[in-house]
Amino acid sequence: MAVVNPTQAAHEMDFHVDGVELQGGGILRRIAAPNLDADNEPGKPPEVPIRETRLSEPPAGVMLPPLSISLYVFDVK
Repeated sequence: MAVVNPTQAAHEMDFHVDGVELQGGGILRRIAAPNLDADNEPGKPPEVPIRETRLSEPPAGVMLPPLSISLYVFDVK
C-alpha cells in the first residue's frame, strides 16, 4: 500500500487493510524530502534518500512525514 503526503505538515492515520489477511512482518520503504527544493543530483550524496525499515507486524497507525511517499509491503495469506 502506498501513501503520499504532499503537504508540509506531518499527518497520522489508522492503518488497516480490508479484504485480505496480512501475513507476518513487512517492509516500509519511505522517501521524504526535507524541503520543496530538495533533489538528488548525480555525483552528490542524495538529499532525498529512500529509507527501508523492517516491520515485525502491520502497524495499527502510521505517521506520515511532510513531503513523503511511504510504501508498505506485506505478504498476504
